[in-house]
Amino acid sequence: MNKILVVSGPSWVWKDTVIKNILPDFSSNFEKIVTHTTREIRPGEENWKSYNFVSKDAFQNLLENKDIFEHIFLHNNFYGTSNSEIEKVVSKWKVPIANIDPIWFLAFKEKFQKDYKVCSIIFLPLSFDVLKERLKARDWVFNEERFNEWVKWIHKYKDLYDYQVINDDLDKTLLTVKSIFQSILDN
Repeated sequence: MNKILVVSGPSWVWKDTVIKNILPDFSSNFEKIVTHTTREIRPGEENWKSYNFVSKDAFQNLLENKDIFEHIFLHNNFYGTSNSEIEKVVSKWKVPIANIDPIWFLAFKEKFQKDYKVCSIIFLPLSFDVLKERLKARDWVFNEERFNEWVKWIHKYKDLYDYQVINDDLDKTLLTVKSIFQSILDN
């Protein structure tokens, strides 16, 4: 059975940094799914590498055609995971890595567990107070309601993930996640 790896967690727990650092060691076996977004491209980003940058109309068409499985509207932009992107990675005989918002994890798992072995990692902060301060210091508007929704959901459902990784030390986290990737390949 093909596998899908879900990485999840609130913003600013460095999920993308960890995956970006690990993928070169596992590039023949894993590939990150490129998320669609309607936000503007930022300096240093590349279309179809960082994100698939699309217009709001194009994103709406993807939704209407049911190609976007999960999506979120955040900071006046849409972000979403495409079913066709998952299929494209699987067709290369690789394990797709889907970066899924924690709120969507259960629906994602339910949808794909019929055809795939869904493996999952949730990245957690050392404490939610530390995370809250990081988010408030970030260059976008802190959303207290969204933050509280994440915290409530994560406390309720974090045990449903296969692995929980507290990301307080990047080097330690990289070693832990490399071990998890290897375990996914071996099992």
